[in-house]
Amino acid sequence: MYIPQDHTLLKTERIKYFPKSQTTLAQAMTEELQRFGIEQIHQSRISELLSGDKTLSIIELLVMAKLFHRQPHELLKSELQHYCVEGEGISVRAFASEAESDAYLTELEHEGRILAFGQFPSFLFYTDSQPLRQEQFNQPSFENREFYTLDAYINFLFSVSSRYTLQKRIDILTRYIEYFDPTKKGSLNKKNIVFFSRHAYPTLSRFANMEFFPKKELIIVLAPILQESEGDIFLEIRNIELCRQVAEFYSEKIEPLANPMMLLRLGRKILQQRINDKMPLETAIRSFYYDCQNIMFDSTDPDTILRNFSPEFQEMLTQP
Repeated sequence: MYIPQDHTLLKTERIKYFPKSQTTLAQAMTEELQRFGIEQIHQSRISELLSGDKTLSIIELLVMAKLFHRQPHELLKSELQHYCVEGEGISVRAFASEAESDAYLTELEHEGRILAFGQFPSFLFYTDSQPLRQEQFNQPSFENREFYTLDAYINFLFSVSSRYTLQKRIDILTRYIEYFDPTKKGSLNKKNIVFFSRHAYPTLSRFANMEFFPKKELIIVLAPILQESEGDIFLEIRNIELCRQVAEFYSEKIEPLANPMMLLRLGRKILQQRINDKMPLETAIRSFYYDCQNIMFDSTDPDTILRNFSPEFQEMLTQP
C-alpha cells in the first residue's frame, strides 16, 4: 500500500501551492482524506513525506496529486515512472483562483508552447494578471510560436463593438511588435508569430483557441463553461493521433502569410491614423486592404486578403 515518492519534487510543490507552512498542506489533505475515513493527517507526517523518511500511501499519493495539479505518476521516484503509462482521454482542469491557474500553466509551459487562436489578441498580451507566466513568457530563451487567422486580426483592428479602445489596441500591438521582433537582442529566434488566411477554408469554419504540446502529446482548450471570480477552466486532451494531426496541420498544411511583422506595424499605423487624423472607419479599412496587397505581393490568389473581411466590407472593397 506504500510507494516511494520523489520527495524533492514534493517539497517544491508544497512551497509553490502551500507557501505558508507544512501545516496548511496537512489541513488541506485532512479535508480530502476525511472522505476515506481518515480523520486527520498531522504536520509531522507531512515532514516525513517531504524528507523522504517515510513513503506515501496510495490514498496520500492521489490526494497530493490533486492538490499539486499533477498526474500521480509524476510524484513517484524517477525509476518507477516508466512503469506508468498515462492513458488517453479528456480531463477538466478547474482552478479556485487566478494564482492557482498561473502556477499550473507556468509549469505546463516551462519547455515552451505552441498557441493557435481563432481570435486576436491572446491573453498574455493584454493583461498582467498571471505574473508567473508573464515572467517565464518574457524570458529571451522561452520558445513560443503563435498562430492567428487574418480575419481575427482584422476584426480586432476594425470591430465597432470591441472591448478595446483604439489606444488600447495600439498598446497591445506595440507589445506584439516588441515581443516578436526578430532583430531584438537576446531573442535567440525562439519566438515566432504566424498569420494565415481563411480564404481556403469554408466560410463558416471556426478555429479553436488552444495550446498544444507535441512532446507531451497534450492539447488544452478553453472549457465550454466559465467561473465567476475564480480561475480558469479548460480541457486537457491526451490523444496521440489527434496531437499528431494538430501539429501536422499547423506545421505543414497552412500557408503562412508573408511579412507578419509588417502586418502588425501596418495595423498599428492605421489605428494611430484613426486617432490622429480622425480617419473614418471605411477609409481605414480601404487603406489597410490595399497596403496588405502590397506587402503580400507573393500571393497567387487574389482572394487571400479579401475573403478575410466581412461580406459587407468585401462588397465595399470590390467597388471602384
